[in-house]
This record gives sequence, C-alpha cells and structure tokens, in this order.
Amino acid sequence: MVGVLVIELGFVFSYVGGLGHPYPHGLPIAIVGPASEQKLVIDKIHAAGGQFDPIPSPSVAAAVAAIHDHKVDAAFVIGADNDHVIVAQAPSPAVSTAVLATVRQLEAQVHRTFTVTTIVPLTRNDPEGLAPFYVVIGWVVGGYLVASLLALARGTEPSLRWVLVRLGALAAFSVLSGILGSVLVGPAMHLIPGDIWALALIGTLVVFATSTVTTAFQIVFGELGIALAIVVFVVAGNPSAGGPYPRELLNGVWRAIGPYLPNGAGLDAVRNIGYFGSADLASSIWVLLVYSAVGVGAVLAGTWWRVERERRHPGSGEPTPLGATA
Repeated sequence: MVGVLVIELGFVFSYVGGLGHPYPHGLPIAIVGPASEQKLVIDKIHAAGGQFDPIPSPSVAAAVAAIHDHKVDAAFVIGADNDHVIVAQAPSPAVSTAVLATVRQLEAQVHRTFTVTTIVPLTRNDPEGLAPFYVVIGWVVGGYLVASLLALARGTEPSLRWVLVRLGALAAFSVLSGILGSVLVGPAMHLIPGDIWALALIGTLVVFATSTVTTAFQIVFGELGIALAIVVFVVAGNPSAGGPYPRELLNGVWRAIGPYLPNGAGLDAVRNIGYFGSADLASSIWVLLVYSAVGVGAVLAGTWWRVERERRHPGSGEPTPLGATA
C-alpha cells in the first residue's frame, strides 16, 4: 500500500508538473527578411524571454521547407508595411496559438500589422492532433501489459528455453499490434495520414521496446518489476512525451527526458510520419532500438544468471521482491 501511494503521488506530481501551465520554451521559428531587419526582430524576440528560438532563414521557400521538415514550427516574414506569419497547424493547435499570441504582442509594440497563413493541416477527424499521442499510449500500455500478464501466467522461472519462447511471443505480439494499430488510426478511422507501413514499424518497435524492458524488470526485480515499468512508462513517460501539448511547451525535466523514453520517441516518429513526410525518423528509431536491445540483452543475461544460480544452488532461482540474491 505504501508503494502504491508513492506511485500515485508520483503520477499526480508528474502529470501536473509536466502538463500544468504549458508555455513555450525555445520553440523554433524561422525569421525571413533583410539581414538588418532580421537582427532587429531576433533581438526583440530574445529580449522578450526564452519562449522562442529565432533562426534566420534566407527565403520564404526555405522557411516553408523547414516547417514541412519539422525543423521549425513557424516562420515570420518581414514585409515593407505588413508582416506575414506562416505557421503549422500540426502537431498541435497549441503551438500555433502560442506563436500567434507572441507575434500579436510584438507587432502591437511597434504598431505593425500581420497576416497569417496556416500550413501542415491536421486531419478533419483529429482537429486537436491528439490521435498520435493516444495510439502511442495504446502501444505502450499493450507492451507492458502483455509482459506483465505473461509473467503472472507463467512466472519468471529460470529457463532459457522458456525465455526464448517468451521473447518470440512478444515479437509476434508487437508486429501484430503495430499493424493493427496503424490500420485502425489510418484507413479505418482516418485519424493519422502518412505511410501506414512506417506507422506499423514504429508501433512494432514501441510495443517490443516496452514489453522487453518490462520483462527485464520482472526477471531482475520480481513482482516489483511491474511497478517499476509503470513508473518508467506511465508516470514519467506519458507526460514527458508531449501529447496534449508538444514538448516545447512542457515544464522542467519532462521537456528534457521526453525524447529518450519510448513514449516520446514513438510520438515524435508518429507525428513526423503523419504530418511531416516521415522527416527525421532516425533519432526516434534509434531510441526504440536501444531500448529493445537492452531489454532483450537484460532478459537473456538475467535468465542465464538465474539458471546458473539454480544449477549451483537448487531452489534459489526465483528472484526475491527486490531482486536480491540468495
């Protein structure tokens, strides 16, 4: 009960701390215009605080290309009498709202006007851009849930044969989850556009990374491993992923750890596949592959160690609740 209370309070702290009071932190925006004017605008944005990271761009075309590649979230084009803001609707309307609110304040200070063009639209069935977040949550929950249920059904007995069967079952489940989840949010419900097979690949990696790491936790820490998986993938992983609010709007440590957890890496990849032409998938795929490799390696190493311990000391193969040796 004490452990559940700690997880409960951690859950509240993590969600409120990460998602409460969303505010831009270094949100990238391209600045287009004459060099002298660019410098003035960039200095003014810097003086307003660290909400945005203004990046000089040589042309409107280059700025628009950077938006489509998800390198910046908006572009500010300096005109002779009237300025122009180009902003992406994806991955979330919260980003365009934050950009336009700040531009409106800056323009009011110098008594200028601006027009707005919105590009990279969200789908009609998902106007808030939440579908990528929820499909990744579904994959993460499926990953640690299937690993937990297998452990409850068969235990974590020290058997190399059983652990290989278990890893094979997790791999098959992951592939099936990735394909069916992608079909569901793509052709079936028309929530996320983009390459369905790329989405299926990311879904497979998210489920396999989550399930193998959860299995490793169980082998090393026993029943406590399930609680540890919840802490990593739910308490820390969900709010830091940047679902309701993109990561640039999150607070504190959640903004920093998000890209390095399966939740955040998976969400970045799904958004890039759905809205940004599958740009910049490498970093997300590497994160998921590292989790998968570490999970498989820890499962095999932990099982081998327990097999050897059982062989030398019969009856000591099952881990204690804290994973201590006999």
